[in-house]
Parts: sequence; structure tokens; C-alpha cells
Amino acid sequence: MEQLQRLFNAQVSRFLDQASKFMNAVMITAEPGLPVRLKAKDQGPTAFDAFSERAATFTDAQQRVFELLITGLPNKLIAHEIGVSKATVKVHVSAVLRKLQVSTRAQVIALSCAFERNRNARSQPSSDGDASANK
Repeated sequence: MEQLQRLFNAQVSRFLDQASKFMNAVMITAEPGLPVRLKAKDQGPTAFDAFSERAATFTDAQQRVFELLITGLPNKLIAHEIGVSKATVKVHVSAVLRKLQVSTRAQVIALSCAFERNRNARSQPSSDGDASANK
């Protein structure tokens, strides 16, 4: 029983470490003072467009792993959630990192958050441009 308690405590500690990394990544990307840079329509693709293009190359399995990875889950819980081995999850995580051209899980989370924030900013109409166009 004591060994089981130690294993449980180790898993909780790892989970909290991953959650902390996730929260740090979110805080970095969600800081209000950070500008959201939008390019004009006639310019080339932005980094966020590249994210979308790269994410579009995910296999179905990589997409499922990506969706759980950005929630901060460790490989063991991702494996349990989708019913595969931890080694299989590691392979998919490595492929996601490679395709997104990043080296850490925190960078995947940060890039995904920044992409979503930028996409939301693009979908909201500009109050300046729309009002002047109608006058």
C-alpha cells in the first residue's frame, strides 16, 4: 500500500509539473500587452498561416494526440485516453513537434494558443474600418 501511495504521489507530481508548464505557456501567449500582428491581405502567409498548414498534415492519430497534448496531459494519460501504448504516444508527439517545427510541448501549447488568439482577432470585425466605410 505504501508503494502504491508513492507511485500515486509521483504521478501527481508529474501532472502538476506538466500543468505548471501549460499555465506558463498560456500566460506567455495571453499577456494583454503582447501585440497581435496581422498582415495585410496582399502580403505573404503569417506564422499562424504556417501553423494551420503544418497542422493540416497531421494524421488522424497525430491530431488526436495534439488535441490532448495542448491540454497539458502527460503521455501516459494521453495513451490511456486514446487506447494506445505510451511508446505510440511518444512517436506521435515527436511527429507533432517535428511537423510544427518546435522542440517542446510548451512551444506547441504556446503556438496553438497564439494561433487561436490571432484567429479570434481576425474574425472580429474592426469597428474603425467598418463604420467609416458605411458613411
